[in-house]
Amino acid sequence: MPDGPDAASGYVDGVKWLVGLSGGAVAGVFAQYEQVTQQPLWVRAIIGIGVFLFLISIWAGVNYLLWINAVRRARERIEEITTELAALNTGTPDTARVAQLKQNRDESNAKLTKAARQLPRWHKIYTISFDIGVLLAIVVLFVAIARPTPKQPEPESAQRFVVTQSAIHKTPSGRQAHTFLLDQKTGSLWQMVCDQKGEVVAFRRVRKLDTNGNPEPVPSN
Repeated sequence: MPDGPDAASGYVDGVKWLVGLSGGAVAGVFAQYEQVTQQPLWVRAIIGIGVFLFLISIWAGVNYLLWINAVRRARERIEEITTELAALNTGTPDTARVAQLKQNRDESNAKLTKAARQLPRWHKIYTISFDIGVLLAIVVLFVAIARPTPKQPEPESAQRFVVTQSAIHKTPSGRQAHTFLLDQKTGSLWQMVCDQKGEVVAFRRVRKLDTNGNPEPVPSN
């Protein structure tokens, strides 16, 4: 239990600091919610437990602050009553007022005792939950850094096959360009051919040659 105003202020600052860290951890998880949902089940379970522990730390820390304020208020009230009783004893005492003040002092002492008993419980809850939450966060961070990143498959082109043309060149039929069908995934090439009447159109695979003039193997799909 805080022993005085200065000690109570130190406790309050420390609790606010830990509660703020817990809130930041929870907010960070929700800010990266989509990435969290893509993690393996056991990773999501650890993160979920960590978030739960940080929320417990926030809840217990707030209650701890409330009971610290209750202790401080009860002590202030007792000091006010003690000062007033000392002033009444210097002259002709007001018996009714003295009795009322003593009753109020007893009530304040009872509140102080109750609040003082609550402090260790809430202090233990918020510190233990925060410590375990931090340890789980360290585990998740270590796993995220240490585990190998799976290689992402290269996205396929939205349009695998495209029709393209060669440059205009001289042929027995005059200057013209040939039309080809290109497989953008494998690099395979088909030339468009048609009969003399132009009624039948087909694509014929073009066999490519390597640097030695040998036909390259036909790539598999």
